[in-house]
Amino acid sequence: MPVLAGEIVAEAQVLLNDTGQAIYTNAKVLPLLKKVYRKLELQLTSNGMLETKEVSATLTVPVNTDVLNTVTAFPSDFIEPRALGQRDVGSTSAFVPIDHNQNEPFVQNPTGIIQSWTFREGEIKIGRSSAIREVRLVYTKSLSPINDVNSNIPLPQAFDYLASATAAMCALVIGENANRANILQGDAEMAKTLLMSIFTKSKQNTPARRKRYRPFGRI
Repeated sequence: MPVLAGEIVAEAQVLLNDTGQAIYTNAKVLPLLKKVYRKLELQLTSNGMLETKEVSATLTVPVNTDVLNTVTAFPSDFIEPRALGQRDVGSTSAFVPIDHNQNEPFVQNPTGIIQSWTFREGEIKIGRSSAIREVRLVYTKSLSPINDVNSNIPLPQAFDYLASATAAMCALVIGENANRANILQGDAEMAKTLLMSIFTKSKQNTPARRKRYRPFGRI
């Protein structure tokens, strides 16, 4: 069950002995929680510990487009691509996979289809098409962002780590108390070790299933 960002902020204030928010107010603590949360998300994602696969809405790609990220309705929670498929505009057929090519697709001569794609510097580079194409993107998405204290954080297992790490950063950045920050960071590292163990065991216990071939459009 998700926890609220406000619950983690409140726990960080307890660790800082400031439940009355004399120094560590919600407005000051929340931005530092966001920073800690983003770092944790990146670490979990890079280690393959989060299953965050998503399929985009159908994207209409204009003629001669060479960067998919610039297309209208490109997903805002995109981190990295897993697969791309294409079809004719207005078609109800399944999406046909687009080849993943490590070379620069935009050097290819435009044809009526997108010939290939690659991912570099945060952008999906695609071969230019001389016709408008419909594209569906399978991608790794980010977790729900923290906007305010009422934002849901879908990682209840990370409660202790997020609270301790946020408190440590608050003590260092706001309170300028390096000693307290070091103590709180030590607590955070212990909580993080346990958290990583939980995610690792969860991943190991997930049975690998042989997937049958499916048309791209039905992923």
